[in-house]
Amino acid sequence: MEIFERLKLVLIEKNLRPADLAHILKKSQGNIASILKGNVKPSSDFLTLLQEKLDININWILSGDGEMSLYNPPTEEELLEKRRIAAEKWGVSEEEADELLKYAIKFKGTGMLETLFKAEKGDKEALFELEGMIKLIKSRLND
Repeated sequence: MEIFERLKLVLIEKNLRPADLAHILKKSQGNIASILKGNVKPSSDFLTLLQEKLDININWILSGDGEMSLYNPPTEEELLEKRRIAAEKWGVSEEEADELLKYAIKFKGTGMLETLFKAEKGDKEALFELEGMIKLIKSRLND
């Protein structure tokens, strides 16, 4: 399997379109299209951004060795055990924390689990995304 084919698998796994990837990595859509067609090899800058923004294993992209993701998601049981701690850290009720976690589990592969755990570690971008997810969950609980 070639590099560009593994990059296509990343898009499928992360539920992203090439335009989404361009936006996330702050690259042109033309650059992304050239890479995905196999016409251009990704630059070291591109690979570094891919690892930083999407937790993708660069070694896997280049060689196919190892796992695609650097992130090893916890099991559903582990997530639910953490709800009380999460509720405290996120400033929500345990019911809202449960809903956030269940929603994240339901939509695995969209980056929601990664966002929750990055937020737990204090990542500013993830905390901002988490605020939006909390508003969505609260509105659904109030319906």
